[in-house]
Amino acid sequence: MRAAFRRCSPNGWRSASSVVVAILVTACGTPAAPGPSASPTASTRTITFTNVAATSNSRQDGGPTLVVGTTDQRSELIRSLVPTLVAPAAGQALVAAFEGQEQTGGYSIAITQIDRDGDQLIVHATFVEPPAGSFVTQVLTSPANVVSVSTADLARTRIALLIDDAGTERARATLP
Repeated sequence: MRAAFRRCSPNGWRSASSVVVAILVTACGTPAAPGPSASPTASTRTITFTNVAATSNSRQDGGPTLVVGTTDQRSELIRSLVPTLVAPAAGQALVAAFEGQEQTGGYSIAITQIDRDGDQLIVHATFVEPPAGSFVTQVLTSPANVVSVSTADLARTRIALLIDDAGTERARATLP
């Protein structure tokens, strides 16, 4: 009788633990409710853009920042932070993504996609860091990427989000 009990006990525990694991996976694996940086909705559309400038030496010395040139003041701000820029063509506006000040070289940022979802502009960017242990220049850098988009694509935009490859919001801008 004892031998039968020992043999059934591991099987019983195995079955019970499988049920517990299934319950935990179901409960913990459920995706969170969508937020402002969540996946695209049915109304999301991709906006065409043209790369204007990429630099590791912008004048933006804070953290990650997004500036959308929907006004003359914001366009001037972008041009003051990336002095090599020229004014965009008629009907075009600048969108600038800044990584923020870094202690060494080897960092960069690249806008990879821009989406429009209702009154939100979602700017997707790749943030590149130097590999651990790599040789890099010992100089302050401030990577930036500037693109131009049609001003018509920015009409009635109220919020702009800078999202990294992991889907994390890095910066947010409220537009006038």
